Amino acid sequence: MICGISLDPGDLLYKYRLCQRIGGGFFGEVWLAHDIHIDRDVAVKIQVLSEEAADDVLQEAQIGNHLDHRNLVRVHSADTDIYEEKVLLLIAMDFYSNGSIINKLNKLDFIPLQEGIRYLIDVLKGLEHLHVNGIYHGDIKPQNILIGQEDEASLTDYGISCYSPELVPVQSKAFYYPHAAPETLSDKQISIQTDIYQVGMTAFRLLNGEAKLRKILEDSGLEGYCDLVQQGKVIQSCDYLPFIPRNLKMILSKATHVDPSRRYQMALEMRRALERLNYLGYWTCDSEGNLVGYNDGKTYFFSVESRGEGRYNFVAAKREKSGRKVRVGRYSKANVSLKEIEVLKQRYMLFVVTGKK
Repeated sequence: MICGISLDPGDLLYKYRLCQRIGGGFFGEVWLAHDIHIDRDVAVKIQVLSEEAADDVLQEAQIGNHLDHRNLVRVHSADTDIYEEKVLLLIAMDFYSNGSIINKLNKLDFIPLQEGIRYLIDVLKGLEHLHVNGIYHGDIKPQNILIGQEDEASLTDYGISCYSPELVPVQSKAFYYPHAAPETLSDKQISIQTDIYQVGMTAFRLLNGEAKLRKILEDSGLEGYCDLVQQGKVIQSCDYLPFIPRNLKMILSKATHVDPSRRYQMALEMRRALERLNYLGYWTCDSEGNLVGYNDGKTYFFSVESRGEGRYNFVAAKREKSGRKVRVGRYSKANVSLKEIEVLKQRYMLFVVTGKK
């Protein structure tokens, strides 16, 4: 519902026949709609247009319309219509039928490394283009990354983006607290480095699982979370899933450093760092949520068997290309504690990813 207005499939706003609501927020709603003038499906962002906010909301359309890049969603037009005595702004843009990158998360809420890194490289390419054109995105998060027909990732939603032709820090219009950099929280400033911070937070969520950040937010509350951001303690090394390699942790740690001068200074710099990574395998999960690893056509898995009295067997195994199942003796061990199991599991999972014993 937009300011008391209820929209339904089949409604006609200007030349757009509404088909299905596909998103929304404090700004309004996003609908899949059919442009009856050119016989084409588009995504239409719908919000009430007030005199006070007219310049800001039109700027979103102006920014999006001037973009021409594979990894940025382009805005086609901005139109107005009177509906139930209110002026509605209709921003039409490309429709991405695959939806946001959130749809790529597996049952354990993460994306396999190679796939996730490839998407992040796409996001950084789009961000490079924005920065070259003097634009800070300001709202980089999984919901604002759409997946195209060629499985490419594209940034969308320029609602709080800001111009800065000289690329100096500017005051933000608004910000998304979970991804707000320390200087944004303290001074409401955004810059190249705050965009990079947001990419780092997005990467942590996508590659490491959504649940971890949610738990940090729930446990600390908003005020406590903001304190953690200011102290540079939101992401700790122990927060990562056991298969995340050290060099990837270092990239995300640099991107989200509390000191802007110690982050990547350009999107290109972070992109190059990700492009230098070369992992041979990855982990995901099966339909039941069990972790499964893949490397060179082989499938890897593990189990933990209780022996009683706080002791366990850790059994690492793999399925060869032929289908034969074999035990991986180097990483299997009997009669160990839970703490020892965590060490064995991490070593085994990193072996699958990196190929290094």
